[in-house]
Amino acid sequence: MVIVSESAPALKRFIGKSGLGDLARAMVLRMILAFIMHRGRMSCSQAAGSIASESIHRGQLTRFLARPRWQKHDYNAPLRMALLQMETGKGKFVFVIDATLVSQAGDRTENTFCTSHRRTTSTTSPTKSKKG
Repeated sequence: MVIVSESAPALKRFIGKSGLGDLARAMVLRMILAFIMHRGRMSCSQAAGSIASESIHRGQLTRFLARPRWQKHDYNAPLRMALLQMETGKGKFVFVIDATLVSQAGDRTENTFCTSHRRTTSTTSPTKSKKG
């Protein structure tokens, strides 16, 4: 957690190359800081509180990410080019995102519904008794 947003001046300069406005830069700064300094699973709550002196509600960050402009424009292109210019090595780079820690396939997975029989019935059970 960063106490004050001025604690990350180099990161703020880097984000400034994206051409985003002040509010958008602050939101992106929160998300980057949360990803760099996180523990456990990533969430909007962690990103919203990543700058302690300027924490926001997680819903505000979620609404920010849901805005249609993020699908219309490629804000990553200028940042990608700036990052590659800072890199001393030449060649092709591969950026891999691994989501294996987010999968939920277990016996106790929440919010699931099972249609199978929970137990087997024997021939002497009340449901299988003869009509008499």
